[in-house]
Amino acid sequence: ARPDLISRPGKSTLEQGKSFEDKVAHLLRLLGYNVEREQLIDSNRIDLVARKRADFGREELYFVECKDHQAVIPKETIQIFKTWLDSLTARQMQARGMVVAAKDFSPAARGYAREQNIQALTYDELERNLFDFSPYLARIRQRYEASPIAAVYVDQFLALENNPDDKPAPMLPHALDWVAGTGSRLWLVLGDYGTGKSTLVERLAYELARQCETDPESPVPITINLRNFPNAISLESLIREHLEAELRTVLNPEIVLHLLDAGRV
Repeated sequence: ARPDLISRPGKSTLEQGKSFEDKVAHLLRLLGYNVEREQLIDSNRIDLVARKRADFGREELYFVECKDHQAVIPKETIQIFKTWLDSLTARQMQARGMVVAAKDFSPAARGYAREQNIQALTYDELERNLFDFSPYLARIRQRYEASPIAAVYVDQFLALENNPDDKPAPMLPHALDWVAGTGSRLWLVLGDYGTGKSTLVERLAYELARQCETDPESPVPITINLRNFPNAISLESLIREHLEAELRTVLNPEIVLHLLDAGRV
């Protein structure tokens, strides 16, 4: 069996087959960078060169080193990278530095990187920085707390398809277990009109939004009422229309789809 195709929880087959450099390049492209692989700059082989047009026609340029090591990255690695950034061509290009690690950095490495204005990020940190969902989560919390449902909500129960003879299961613990990865990725809730399906969705979204306040690993709930978007013709357009309506800002829906695949949404 090919090692890169061994199943790992939370990773799609496509993600498993990519090299670490490919995965970092994908995140940078989602952030709007044009990315080139393995560039030779002053005899130093740079893993990725990332460019993005900034304000007033300026160019934002990063030399990116990808460290797919299971050990923490030591200070010496950042020091060597700093000498590359100090080379003549790098200074002429006004290149900034970024090191992306699979695991983590030593405290000395992070401190030195801050002193030298080098971005030191783990892959998870870079992935979490794809988009700031905090305003969206705040809207979910505020909207629910101000709704009539919050004042009169009572616990809901579910009849589980795989256990039809068992007594109904409390909804919230079952829903949070599902969010954590128990069972199929698709959860379908069926019920007659007025039995509380929409209430269930609103309550679960609220609970997840509260978890996100204290736990950065908690998944972000994207809650879309299809009634509000009758003209959406694809999942991408649905996500774009929903988030633009909620946040009055444009978001690349591919970011949300990536975070969904990664288990962060």
